[in-house]
Amino acid sequence: MVSQYGPLFGPGDTVGCGLEYSTRRIFFVWNGNFLGYAFDEISEDVIDGGLFPTVGVDTECPLHINFGNQPFKFDLRGFVRNGCGL
Repeated sequence: MVSQYGPLFGPGDTVGCGLEYSTRRIFFVWNGNFLGYAFDEISEDVIDGGLFPTVGVDTECPLHINFGNQPFKFDLRGFVRNGCGL
């Protein structure tokens, strides 16, 4: 069974996804705010096999995707400096 995670996204929103390697947890951010962890204890085999960014949408609206060539809205350095999402 699938459960809802996080708020609904809309025009003008910024959504991010990250992997905390030390704990193997995947998290999401929305408009620069940490939403919490969506997945815990990702298998080392999965991480070692490689994770690839993927975006799935059902819209005719344009998207802007930032894979790090511009500053992120989410303060990733502050997140790490403060012990991540703990």
